[in-house]
Amino acid sequence: LRMHYTPLEVDVSVIILTYKKHLALAKLLPSVLQQKKCKFEIIIADNGCLEDTRKVIDGTFGDHDTDAQPRPPLKYLPLCDNPGYAKGNNAAVALASPTSERLLFLNDDIVLGSPRFIYNMVRLLKSKETAAAVGCKILNSNGTELIEAGSLIWDDA
Repeated sequence: LRMHYTPLEVDVSVIILTYKKHLALAKLLPSVLQQKKCKFEIIIADNGCLEDTRKVIDGTFGDHDTDAQPRPPLKYLPLCDNPGYAKGNNAAVALASPTSERLLFLNDDIVLGSPRFIYNMVRLLKSKETAAAVGCKILNSNGTELIEAGSLIWDDA
């Protein structure tokens, strides 16, 4: 376990499972770092353990002293034996901060389309007392073709 942070209280643990997709991760991480209006940490579970993946992470988080806005806490978990999607995510959940009330699972090959993505997801979740999970719209990289719509599961009882 390698950490780049000073511990703080966080409300959301952003869990990113990656497997040999350092180029995609290099696009995702800046979109996560641009998030506003929320306190979150980033936990990266690395199922591939490529040197290029570590370089992307270190390059993104390594020099944060010059940033006007402090970077969120980062926890890096190398899982070089590739335990798979579920076990990798579960191992990352075990590292979540005790102050974190929510988990956000992100695939390594996406980009968050808005600097208020996390804030909006938390706001939606809080607005529905019986909701346990929320989803989002997923678009192709050109932003036009809807692949899948998010959903909210309602208790009809």
